[in-house]
Amino acid sequence: MDNNPNTRVTGFFMSTIFILFGAFMTLLSFGFFKSFQPQIDPPQWSMLFSGAAFLFFGLTVLHSNIRNIKFDAQGTAQPSTPLRDPIIHRVLIIGILASMTFISGWVVFDPGERHFKTSVSFLNIIKSNQANDISGRVFFGICFIIMTIILISAIFQTAKKIREG
Repeated sequence: MDNNPNTRVTGFFMSTIFILFGAFMTLLSFGFFKSFQPQIDPPQWSMLFSGAAFLFFGLTVLHSNIRNIKFDAQGTAQPSTPLRDPIIHRVLIIGILASMTFISGWVVFDPGERHFKTSVSFLNIIKSNQANDISGRVFFGICFIIMTIILISAIFQTAKKIREG
């Protein structure tokens, strides 16, 4: 993070918004806020993972902001950074990846009808169409495979960093 006070205030503000929204989604998945029910009826666990993704993102930004962690272009923390900070950062990012992977897996594999829409914008001309269920599931399936590979890689890289000390 930058030492600029405006950047740090923005980081705290954004992390707070994401944490609050994630907490709201998580509580909603457990049946709180009975007066607010979504228009769709997703499984409880998919709402939980949606909330978790926002929570992990907010916590990642907050952790980076509080600890003033700086990374180079290769994602390596400065040598003066305590080892636990990049590890905590990686674990939070794994939480984001896992949440998003489970959500895309739900779209692909869970039974039931899905509604997809495609949009293309070119020179202020917007074209939107309904996409069929199969094409949407194939697209999310490709994303699911890519995200699973990235998630597994991140877990192994983090475990390697922990073992190396």
